[in-house]
Amino acid sequence: MDQTHAVIMNAGRYTKFMFKGKTITFLHGKDLLEYLRIKEWKDGYLVVDCLGRVKGQYEDYIDMPYILENLYMDPQTYLNGLEGVTIQHA
Repeated sequence: MDQTHAVIMNAGRYTKFMFKGKTITFLHGKDLLEYLRIKEWKDGYLVVDCLGRVKGQYEDYIDMPYILENLYMDPQTYLNGLEGVTIQHA
């Protein structure tokens, strides 16, 4: 993993977001089976295509600054230098 790209993956009921040697883990919706594609990354905001148990393929949104703030982390510091996100499949 380099210092300009993060990795996102789902592991059971959790999403793992890995960047700069740190892993942020948070709960995602019950329907999610896997992340399929990153459609957009901009200023900490992700638009992703997902595969769900009930919904099939759907679009979802992840607001990393909001998640980081709730973990008492400074989003600007943590996300500084992040140019893109890739999906890692378990």
